[in-house]
Amino acid sequence: GLPAYSHPRIHYCVFGSYDERLFCTNQHLLLGGQFNDIMLEHGQRSSFSLDWDQGNDSHLAQVRTVFMDQLFGAPGWKLWVSKTRSDIYGTLDVLQKVFSIMVAVSLLLAALVSALQIKRILKPFRALMAGTKSIAERNFNTQIDVVSNDEFRELSESFNQMADQLGKQFRLLTGLSNIDQLLLSTPDLDQVANSTLNTMKELVSSDAAAVVIRNPDNATEVF
Repeated sequence: GLPAYSHPRIHYCVFGSYDERLFCTNQHLLLGGQFNDIMLEHGQRSSFSLDWDQGNDSHLAQVRTVFMDQLFGAPGWKLWVSKTRSDIYGTLDVLQKVFSIMVAVSLLLAALVSALQIKRILKPFRALMAGTKSIAERNFNTQIDVVSNDEFRELSESFNQMADQLGKQFRLLTGLSNIDQLLLSTPDLDQVANSTLNTMKELVSSDAAAVVIRNPDNATEVF
């Protein structure tokens, strides 16, 4: 029964009612009256822990009493479980190494995810910066396309609408400026009318356009 549950690095010993050794996984442990001396040292307590040295090995041990009086009418047996400090520290070293590897992998994954996230965020900003520079160079046909379902897509759509409106306003101002210059440079009204119609075609989407010139000397006369 008991050996089937034994661990190769954990030592088990069972002592009878009078502290005699009944079984021990390591036959070199607790020889002679060592266990009896330990029990006397700890006041025959039913459960306690201790540090115990044997030879070059230092053990951490736990002693518990298995009560037998109710079932068998006999004093209880004692169960000794111990493990060397070197084995305990070896296990801790392994856990520390595993934990260090896990921390390193977690930090690497966090850095990778952060880099990808930063790259995803910076890409729309770069597109907006390029679009702004293009508009500053009076290229109002600039359109940016941000593939996302967040605020960056809404920002890109607003930017494209702004660029379109700025282009229309700039073309309108340019056309009006050209008309003003033409009025100041030539008295030919037909040439002014044709230039005005051409400008309107560029600025206004319509099926037809007309220019009406009123005679300044006769308000009712137009041609």
